[in-house]
Amino acid sequence: MYRCCPSLVCGFKMVQDCSCISASVKARDVFCGIVRVACWCIWRARNNLRFKNKQVKVADIISEIKSLGFLRICNM
Repeated sequence: MYRCCPSLVCGFKMVQDCSCISASVKARDVFCGIVRVACWCIWRARNNLRFKNKQVKVADIISEIKSLGFLRICNM
């Protein structure tokens, strides 16, 4: 069985359920979408570093978050 840090689990629950954000529905959806894109980009960079031995740069991760976040917002 895989054990996880309680604060990490709480963080994942917050990403899944954005009802704690007091904003309009559209703003909440945009914020949650960007957070999910950021988590995915960081996870992907981690996997590339760990399993493919690729060099990971923070600037590249941020650039990917911006571009994928923009695409997500445009397609809402």
